[in-house]
Amino acid sequence: MARDIRYSLTNNPYVSQLLLRGSKDGFAPRTFWNICNRYNNIGIAKVEGTNEIIGGFNPLAWNKTKERWVKTNKSFIFSFKGGNIQNSILSEVKNETYTLHDYGPTFGEYEFMMRSDVSDFTQDKKNRCYRSKDGFAPRTFWNICNRYNNIGIAKVEGTNEIIGGFNPLAWNKTKERWVKTNKSFIFSFKGGNIQNSILSEVKNETYTLHDYGPTFGEYEFMMRSDVSDFTQDKKNRCYSYDRFSIIDYEVFKVVKKIFLRFKLTVIFLSLY
Repeated sequence: MARDIRYSLTNNPYVSQLLLRGSKDGFAPRTFWNICNRYNNIGIAKVEGTNEIIGGFNPLAWNKTKERWVKTNKSFIFSFKGGNIQNSILSEVKNETYTLHDYGPTFGEYEFMMRSDVSDFTQDKKNRCYRSKDGFAPRTFWNICNRYNNIGIAKVEGTNEIIGGFNPLAWNKTKERWVKTNKSFIFSFKGGNIQNSILSEVKNETYTLHDYGPTFGEYEFMMRSDVSDFTQDKKNRCYSYDRFSIIDYEVFKVVKKIFLRFKLTVIFLSLY
């Protein structure tokens, strides 16, 4: 088992050498790759409009020519706000298969990615950092929620609306077929007021649930993404909207309460 070695500021055997600073060298992705390619390094970025610093450590070396997933258990990403390191968040590797990718650069399964389609990291808001606990990749949903009956809840971006659905059976990504049941439902409410809720029950059992998405009804509510992130490409659907992104979602496994019934036998002992 690997040892957990932590160094103080006074006994750290490593030295950090500045390779690139955006305000000095520019914010084009090409600049990153020209300077940082083939180096293991720590990247640090300040989020626009906030006091948050985020970053990541690649213990190997970026290689733009390959653009592939790289495995390691020594990478990490971090975040802290207000210049106070006591408020920092450190996230270590959970799944080595998706630790680093040479597109972006990318840490984790898009947990932290720097990207731009206009050759400037500061302009088109294509950078990503997951605020959700488990992430927004469809693969994450299927890894955790596959084969469970559950309730899914999502908050629609740019609104105060919560939407969701209940699957009384179990999702099964391996089949991707329509499933019949009359016990499923979808719901919506706004402004945190459950009195304004809308509950929609099954009308056509033939198209109740589908294991693509996941999908409730005949696309009455579907979560989908073509870029492995439910928050990004507005592929989610609900008949209240055209297409939309979400800012967070939660899934709850539904289990029956277990009540134990038993007989109580009371024995009185007489003490002499």
